[in-house]
Amino acid sequence: MYDLTKQNPIISAVAATLVTTIMASVMYLLFEPTSIFAADDTNTFTVTQNIGAEIAFSTSQNDLTMSNSIGGATGGEASSTALVAVTSNDSTGYTIQIKFSEAVAMNHSGGLDTIENYGTTTPDATMNLGSNLSGFAYSVSSTNAVSAFDSCGGGDSVDECFMMHGTPTSDYTIVDSTAVAVAEKTRVGFKVIVAPDSGLVNGDYIATTTLTASTKV
Repeated sequence: MYDLTKQNPIISAVAATLVTTIMASVMYLLFEPTSIFAADDTNTFTVTQNIGAEIAFSTSQNDLTMSNSIGGATGGEASSTALVAVTSNDSTGYTIQIKFSEAVAMNHSGGLDTIENYGTTTPDATMNLGSNLSGFAYSVSSTNAVSAFDSCGGGDSVDECFMMHGTPTSDYTIVDSTAVAVAEKTRVGFKVIVAPDSGLVNGDYIATTTLTASTKV
């Protein structure tokens, strides 16, 4: 005995179509990006550009010659002034340091003699030397000159507050700024006093001087 079941082909087709539609809907919902569930979306981010701290002598100083020749027998004094200007974008400021190439800063060009360093390591209002002494010293005039130059009455002038720091071949800070600078000027005055009958060998005496401007970062 056989159990024969007949299926209506139209019903089968409708059922197959319905199953396919349901499966397609489920797959769409599972794999469609989540953005379909929101009306809008945002993406916030930053763009950063670093600006490095830099410094330069926007005005630099060429070689200097003292104001006049001094006679070895009669003695006398002479001076000159260096002018530099610093530009720096360092918000914390900058420094200027000075040093000389030799322990006795001013030397005969042929190495035959020296003019002694001024023996004061703290600026004094005038360059006072004994009647039989010679010396070489410097002074500083700047908006941000270190307090030692201001406290003795200098600051705005290079005609006073002379000194020579204790180790001339080492850097000594003469300017200490706490802000950015645009062509900020510093003057460094140099002075030589030679006593009469000094016995100094004739010729040129040279002090090789280095100024170094540095950022603080």
